[in-house]
Amino acid sequence: MSVRSWQATPSRELELDGRAWPLVTQEDLIKALLDGAILLDRAGGCLQVVLQRKPTGMPNEMVTVAAVVVWMDRTNAKAQPESPGLEVVAPEPQPANGEPDSDSLTAALSEIEPEVDETDVPEHLRG
Repeated sequence: MSVRSWQATPSRELELDGRAWPLVTQEDLIKALLDGAILLDRAGGCLQVVLQRKPTGMPNEMVTVAAVVVWMDRTNAKAQPESPGLEVVAPEPQPANGEPDSDSLTAALSEIEPEVDETDVPEHLRG
């Protein structure tokens, strides 16, 4: 059983009641829903969308300040933690200062540059 959820990324801010609120535009909501549609197409299941809305200063008007999209493999699915997956790339250790030292760079370059057999190269062109 699987449940996956993600939040629509707000692209603007709006000041309401003296506080800056994130503003989820129609485009932001469509992007999040498109991700859900792709997941539905590939895996089936069901999609749920929950919005948080905030009233503006105009009567009878509200704006969306948050949107969460939830995909479930079936309607009664229970959330389970996601597996980190197989570790494909092992991280390379870096020196304490964050920059590679010259010895490791030289070793890396020697692995990249192949040995050159200059016997077939005319003598006046050899390096």
